[in-house]
Amino acid sequence: LRNVVLSHIIPPVEATAQGERVSTKCSFVEMGFPSQAELKNGVPQPAICADTGEVSTKGYYCPRCKSVASEIPSECKICMLNLIASPHLARSYHHLFPVPRFKVKVLDKALDECCEACVLPLQKSSLKESFQCPRCQACYCESCDDLIHDTLHNCPSCLQFVMGRGVSTDTMDVDEKS
Repeated sequence: LRNVVLSHIIPPVEATAQGERVSTKCSFVEMGFPSQAELKNGVPQPAICADTGEVSTKGYYCPRCKSVASEIPSECKICMLNLIASPHLARSYHHLFPVPRFKVKVLDKALDECCEACVLPLQKSSLKESFQCPRCQACYCESCDDLIHDTLHNCPSCLQFVMGRGVSTDTMDVDEKS
């Protein structure tokens, strides 16, 4: 069955760097979400932490090997699984999926456009250009573009659209906005 399926699939072009073959394999980082040490009959149970070697009543159980880690985020010393809490992962989300760079758009003098975020006229900016989100087509001034990419990590117009419609920005089409 594998050979039949593979006979219908075109293999990806092999990437090369300075004549050497480069691996195109995707690599995933395995993560485990440990549970906090539980109480038995209202009494904390002592356990030996795998990372410190000390007996403690506080810690986190590795979901793979059930050893105890004293703190997270860390790596399980027994099975080498990355241990992380969901809030840690949520805080790093914007690094994993950054806001796409906005397209530079030259301003039309005939149009009286305003920035979608600060609502100031774009014509009054020192640059005679605006920055347009490729997903929702909203235009922003340079200051708001910097704020979106450096601090907010989300396009406000895309979020407003998503909150109103209940859809994901990853699947949002430009045609859906109209």
